[in-house]
Amino acid sequence: MNFIKTLKRDKQLRKKFCITLSILLLCRILAAIPTPGINTNYFKAMMELNGSFGLLNIITGNGLDSLSLMTLSIAPYITASIIIQLLGIIFKRIKELQNGMKDERQKIEYITMGLGGVMAFVEAVMMAWGYGTQGLLKDYTWYWVFIVAVIWTLFAVLASIAGKFITDKGIGNGISLILLTNILVSYPNDVMTLLSRFVLGKKVMTAIVALIIIITGTVALFAFTYVLQDSQKNIPVNYSAKISGSGVNKRVSSIPLKLCPGGVVPIIFATSIMTTPVMIASVFGKNDNIILNILNSAYWFQPEQMVYSVGVIIYIALIFGFSYFYTGITINPTDIAEKIKKAGGNISGIRPGKSTAEYIKKQTKYMTAIGAAALVLIALIPIILGGIYGLTRISFLGTSIIITVGVILDTRKVIQTEMQQGIYIEQMKKGGLFHA
Repeated sequence: MNFIKTLKRDKQLRKKFCITLSILLLCRILAAIPTPGINTNYFKAMMELNGSFGLLNIITGNGLDSLSLMTLSIAPYITASIIIQLLGIIFKRIKELQNGMKDERQKIEYITMGLGGVMAFVEAVMMAWGYGTQGLLKDYTWYWVFIVAVIWTLFAVLASIAGKFITDKGIGNGISLILLTNILVSYPNDVMTLLSRFVLGKKVMTAIVALIIIITGTVALFAFTYVLQDSQKNIPVNYSAKISGSGVNKRVSSIPLKLCPGGVVPIIFATSIMTTPVMIASVFGKNDNIILNILNSAYWFQPEQMVYSVGVIIYIALIFGFSYFYTGITINPTDIAEKIKKAGGNISGIRPGKSTAEYIKKQTKYMTAIGAAALVLIALIPIILGGIYGLTRISFLGTSIIITVGVILDTRKVIQTEMQQGIYIEQMKKGGLFHA
């Protein structure tokens, strides 16, 4: 309600809101227009048998399902941004640009968009060429492969430009909001899958019980994800006391250690590693292979062929591994301990320097382990249900929840900041800040 009231009286905020809404709506309109020369039903059957396409289909807003102009959407940009982030660990110059002034960060943004465009073209060519021979293209010729690849690439680049425009001129992170919109679009189909399997056509009492379980379970999972995203451990840091006219002042600060500092990134890493071989093989029409089936989540937890569920162990190990890896590149205990020591601070009961670094490292590992276990739980729920009950469209119960909750929380913070700025400017105009 406060946001609506602020929106009515704050012209600048209203303008940003309209820009954001208009661009998101435009992206969805483009996502509804089918690509010329494409068999739009091609991937519908494949997605039933290949769980590797699930996350990509969510990120693209059912792009694979509909094979629209926005087939790739912002997926190449997201992949490119992860690659650039990893390169920042290897190359010092990239790290400096990432942490530099606004114009330096702008350079990284353009590099990411450029790399995203290159990756979009490579992916588009592989899809149009590989799947084109299997029935994706109505007319399989070299020029139709090229035309379709160019169309998908152009609109993938357009999606990343639209995201940047929202970030610069609208409200919130544009790429994240486009991703959120893409995910929310897939929810109705996922809900219908659950209702068709457990509610529709069942006896009244059975349907009611099933509906209550679905609603309760979904709400509980969203609540659990919210707590996961918002939880952190604050390690108190005491700084040297200073004597002033009012007495001795002792400054106390804290080191925040988030439960999941990488958010959904570890799952995306793990999923990408698992699905890349499967997707490449499918491009060449090679799908029936025991190794590929182990990597394909569509085969996991099926009672009649549990041997393929070995892939779950690899998946869990990758999520834990990437969780520790991401935490390791974003949190440096030695640097933190050194800064605390130079500022005259200390953690109660811990010696400054090396002991502080070891303590922070231990606490970070502990938090990362809990966070990784929670990510595994959320990621596996739809896979387990899919294997046991033969469901293929319940993605909204898994990875997408982490993205949805994370983007909503981040956007809420941005909106609150915008509202506070609007109130501040309004009070300045009225002279309220000086007469309060």
